[in-house]
Amino acid sequence: MSGPRVLQRLHELHDELSTVHRSVWALLDAGSWDDLAAASVTGLGVSQGAVPRVGAASALIRAGLHAPVDEGLPARLFGDQLGDPTRRAELHQQLAAAAASEDVSLEAADVDAFLDGDVLRALASGIGAAADAAIERIAAASAQVAADVYVGQVSATANTAFMATSGDSRPLSAVTSATANAVADELVSGLDDGLGLLHELLVGDGTAAEVAATAWGVASEIHARAGVVGTTLGSGVGLLDRTDATAPLGRSLARLRSASRLAAASVAFATFLQVRLAGTGSARFLAGERRRARTRGFPSAAPVGRPLGSAALPDAAGGELVRVEGWVDDLRIVDDPAPPKFSSLLSLREATGVVTVRAHMYSLRNNGLRDGAYAVAHGTVATVGGETRLDVDRLALTAQRRTSWLDDVVYRMRFAILVHLDGMNLDFTPTYGEDGP
Repeated sequence: MSGPRVLQRLHELHDELSTVHRSVWALLDAGSWDDLAAASVTGLGVSQGAVPRVGAASALIRAGLHAPVDEGLPARLFGDQLGDPTRRAELHQQLAAAAASEDVSLEAADVDAFLDGDVLRALASGIGAAADAAIERIAAASAQVAADVYVGQVSATANTAFMATSGDSRPLSAVTSATANAVADELVSGLDDGLGLLHELLVGDGTAAEVAATAWGVASEIHARAGVVGTTLGSGVGLLDRTDATAPLGRSLARLRSASRLAAASVAFATFLQVRLAGTGSARFLAGERRRARTRGFPSAAPVGRPLGSAALPDAAGGELVRVEGWVDDLRIVDDPAPPKFSSLLSLREATGVVTVRAHMYSLRNNGLRDGAYAVAHGTVATVGGETRLDVDRLALTAQRRTSWLDDVVYRMRFAILVHLDGMNLDFTPTYGEDGP
């Protein structure tokens, strides 16, 4: 198979992945949970299948680039024209245009190499560069679909469980704070173990095959947990009643939702790794990943606030990061005069009182927050007009990723999924059914 034909196959794979992404999100938006569950299974197959398809294409390209080449071809094609500067310039343009029509990008130096008889260098540079670019796009698209599929699996299962749990149809055996915490613990522990091993392999001398195999194991384990995560979230949310008695369950579900979004970013990264390591530029890519891992520790450096109740909030030191939690009431958008911009405001009701929480310049409703949800907010205390409030901390990870490998992974995968929506240091329970986002 010719180089350009292999490149065409790679472009077709990218188009397949893009189609799956659009299909899954259309079903998510429509709330078609049965169809979404089926589409997620199909999408998982396409995402996982990208690795061997990229590997096969890369093998063909490598074989073609190292095949015997007729070094006398340019002289027989162009003869004495090669010595004429004007004609040589015309050949430059013609060859570059012909290569571009076949999705092969030739730099001026590559064309000179070809005209001077170094056909192999021209092929390696042109087709190899085009393949690298195509595989990089496929890796990103595969990561996106892997995250889509996980979110789709969790959402479809959660909404089905919610409808079966809420109202008068609550089962005798219901989700408790302990069971929700156990599911979150198991998910977080699995992520720490799998991603921690990936970090160790990259810091050490793990081969590309070992890194890829570990990444496959991480992705498979995350997808396998999607069902129990979704069932726990949906069943648990169906039991929340905005009372102090179910506040511990709300806290556990908010934690599980946050862990689930980290799982989606992790499965995206694991898939991204597998595809890139199967590609033509795998050695260069692996060297870059090693540099990232060797200059960063594994744990997240994301800040966690000191827990405070509403009564103690006015005594917090200026600029200190604190944490408050409770039930969301009166979520609204207001004009914010300092500086002039809109903000989300909400009342967070907990056992000892009510705290006003502000998220500057962002709509928390667009991020899925609703009245009645249980939320855990990290931020700093501000006093405005005699009222003490909490300004939600921004968590874009631009600083944390410099020292934390895990935060760097989350930051790099933000094109596939945002673990911290709009960079807000805010966790909350999801909403399902007709009131869902």
